[in-house]
Amino acid sequence: MHYHWLIFSITIALLAGCVSQTKQNTNTPMAPVQDISGAEQRYEPYHSGANNDYQLNGQTYQIIKDPAHFSETGFASIFGSEVIGKTTTTGETASPYEFTASHPILPIPSYARITNLINGRMMIVRINDRGPYIAGKNIALSHAAADRLNLMLTTRIKIDPILVSPTSTLNHQN
Repeated sequence: MHYHWLIFSITIALLAGCVSQTKQNTNTPMAPVQDISGAEQRYEPYHSGANNDYQLNGQTYQIIKDPAHFSETGFASIFGSEVIGKTTTTGETASPYEFTASHPILPIPSYARITNLINGRMMIVRINDRGPYIAGKNIALSHAAADRLNLMLTTRIKIDPILVSPTSTLNHQN
């Protein structure tokens, strides 16, 4: 009879752990926002030809002309070693080790603050490519950026552009 109570107690303890772990997956940060180092922001003129509206797979993408009021919440995909050696929209060689990202409609090149809404970690990434074109994904982050943010594919993120003026002063939006 004592074994039944012991098994029952262990089952309750395990279920309680599952419930508390599930509760952590909310949309609000569970910890104070932590600014972690990322891409160093500097003024760069927009890439000619990379910022025109375009169509892909029957969908039209309109490039954000004034990112000052843009903000987006959603999910990120993570690119890694499969991008090594490929050319980005800016003509650079892609690297999973840089703090870069691809976005379908933010200007190229530009910078964005990515915030992990689970743990509060945020960092700046440089947008240098188009994509992702995966249903339910708003941005593709390099492996290095995703790693620093402790990002998983089911982690909600927030994307806020960082505007850098020609004098290299920063304007953090939102």
